[in-house]
Amino acid sequence: MIGQTISHYRIIEKLGGGGMGVVYKAEDTELGRFVALKFLPPDVAGDPQALERFRREARAASALNHPNICTIHEIGKHEGQSFIVMEFLDGQTLKHLIGIRPLELEILLSVALTSPGAAVGTVAYMSPEQVRAKDLDARTDFFSFGAVLYEMATATLPFRGETSGVIFESILNRAPVPPVRLNPDLPPKLEDIINRALEKDRELRYQHASDMRSELKRLKRDSETGRVAAAVPKFGPRQRQRRGFRRLVRGAIRNGSLPSRNPKGPSPDCPRHRQKLLVAHTGQRQWLFYSSRWQWLGSGTGARARRQAQRKSSPLR
Repeated sequence: MIGQTISHYRIIEKLGGGGMGVVYKAEDTELGRFVALKFLPPDVAGDPQALERFRREARAASALNHPNICTIHEIGKHEGQSFIVMEFLDGQTLKHLIGIRPLELEILLSVALTSPGAAVGTVAYMSPEQVRAKDLDARTDFFSFGAVLYEMATATLPFRGETSGVIFESILNRAPVPPVRLNPDLPPKLEDIINRALEKDRELRYQHASDMRSELKRLKRDSETGRVAAAVPKFGPRQRQRRGFRRLVRGAIRNGSLPSRNPKGPSPDCPRHRQKLLVAHTGQRQWLFYSSRWQWLGSGTGARARRQAQRKSSPLR
């Protein structure tokens, strides 16, 4: 394609491609400007349904006028090839912006609030109802947007695989790795937004774009005023409890919330087998029980959990 002239557009270079199209940079020889030309990939160009969807996408985009939406100049056809002529915007793609590291929260929220989209039909961003070829509505876009948010927050895709079949199975049946496990600095509220957007049942997702936008704006406001708490390990199965507890204790010792271990025994201000901490992700006070040798004994909020830990820790040495 490079070097060819389609209608009055001379193709200069390939910009990228996805499941629903290949995009080239081209020069409009009549108006003397650069444009972007989007073609259907050859393997679906002969599919009438794909062609109709391609035209619908162009008509829908051309009806919108917004600084964050690319302008559609025309829909054309040349020697049996349908194409969309779009405004050419020079700069980095979101994929290049992410690179191999999660985006910083401030940049992530700024990008998220400009409503970036994933190419409709790109396999890794498809919703479960797209995979099942069901009727689609706006909630499908929320799922795709949730996948983009996940990628920005973790520098990896929520659903991955070497083939389309493996990715489809993951989208339909598997939950993605919790974002906070890949990026411990992620605010719990952002993880909640991502998880809700990626609900496999669209009835449980955001029902309106304004709902998601208001939550993102609230999170952006809180992050700018310093009211966003960092994520802390959540208690789960026993093995994860122990690892998470040890991390909490080590961090608390470093920042002075807990006294460090004293060779002569626990310090007077620290009972020998327990210390009260504030658990940020629940907003509740929980007892984290450990022995004088920092052995994990349990956690809880009630007297029963405290008695159980006391029995485990006796005798204390």
